[in-house]
Amino acid sequence: MVAIATPINQGALEKNPSIDQLFILDFGKFIRNPGEFFKFIGRLRAEKIRLALDFDQWLRVSPLLCFLSGASHRFGFKTLGQYRHYLCTGTTPNGKGKHEVEQFADVAALAGIERKEIEDYSGFLKREGLFNLSKSTPSPTGKKPLVHFHPGCGFYGWQRAWPLEYYVALAIKLRKELGASIRLTGMGSYEEDLIEKIQALAGFDMDNRCGQLELPELAALVDQADLVVCGNTGVMHIAAGLGKTMVVPNGPANPVKWGPAASYGFIEMKAPDLVTAVGAKKANIRVIQASLPCSPCTTLGFEYGCPARPCMESIGVDIVFRECLNLLKKASN
Repeated sequence: MVAIATPINQGALEKNPSIDQLFILDFGKFIRNPGEFFKFIGRLRAEKIRLALDFDQWLRVSPLLCFLSGASHRFGFKTLGQYRHYLCTGTTPNGKGKHEVEQFADVAALAGIERKEIEDYSGFLKREGLFNLSKSTPSPTGKKPLVHFHPGCGFYGWQRAWPLEYYVALAIKLRKELGASIRLTGMGSYEEDLIEKIQALAGFDMDNRCGQLELPELAALVDQADLVVCGNTGVMHIAAGLGKTMVVPNGPANPVKWGPAASYGFIEMKAPDLVTAVGAKKANIRVIQASLPCSPCTTLGFEYGCPARPCMESIGVDIVFRECLNLLKKASN
């Protein structure tokens, strides 16, 4: 099997045992030297690809690459206003009412892959051993829990991030009430700055692992935690893929489409004692959805409805702490 990745998601695919050949699509390199793009296409065509699956939903270059690969059968998404589907031989709608996993399964089904052959989302990283992780070692019953915070959602996704002051207050409550240890991770200078501020405001030592972590290293840290708290970002999906216990404050992103798993407890702020509506009551993941009528506001993941984040600010520390406490108690029983 041949796969194409960008440098951003390269780490998620380069150690996958199912991939025989991984091509890295480096746009910066191609802009500097256009000849490299034609060499890239030449190497791709040399693989004699017959079937191409395009799992991107809005980029127009991905169906073009499928076409240029020489594949006779090309399946992907039909996204409103993108006109990308004209280069496909079969498409499925990029809808609003389905989780990403279901939509990707729709593309695979176009190629004749049966639904029963597609694995459940939650825990798949562990089942497949994609990062060669050792068995998870959560804290023994009665011991102090290790809680993993990943506060940032990247510089361009700050609207999806729970405010840093809220993370500070949650850390203080978890330490005071449970004696919890807090681990922090983040990528890049923007998130590193967030974490430095959280540590300074909290006033106690935390395990700061922020920096340029490779994806397997980050996954290993997440895997060691008893509980993960983060916004709707990549670490959320890593934690779900590892089957971790997790609480996700959520605002702009639609959890039906971008949620952490196909099965999770859903808490609406207007009914804070209700754990229902989406997903399962027994799930080890809780998504806490803001109550503002405009939330969620994104379909593709970047078209935010306002320049601020009142939805994330509306999710109080007390309800997040309550769900952290409930899930930790559940996990220890």
